[in-house]
Amino acid sequence: MYANYLTGRWAFGQVENFTEDYRVKHYKEQLFTGYDVVEFEQLFEGKPVEYITTATVDGLLEAVEDRPDFCIPDEDFDAFADWHLAFAEKRELLGLATHLLYICRKR
Repeated sequence: MYANYLTGRWAFGQVENFTEDYRVKHYKEQLFTGYDVVEFEQLFEGKPVEYITTATVDGLLEAVEDRPDFCIPDEDFDAFADWHLAFAEKRELLGLATHLLYICRKR
């Protein structure tokens, strides 16, 4: 929602992507679909893997990357990367991310 509808058409995106009680709609014919964090993790239940963690790869970056005033100067990149890695696994922030990683080990 943040990446695609924050700059307009929020109501359309909400109807298009969520039920009236805010459950994510899934479209099998689409290349990508959204998931609630718990629902995403449930995709791996019964698979021969050992769960390690769930992490975000982008946080809110996709929503701001096209802004003309968005910039992370080279001298700030290491600090930003450290901050991102420190917050990437915080469960309370995972739902803000556009992309998630399910990190696991094959059994």
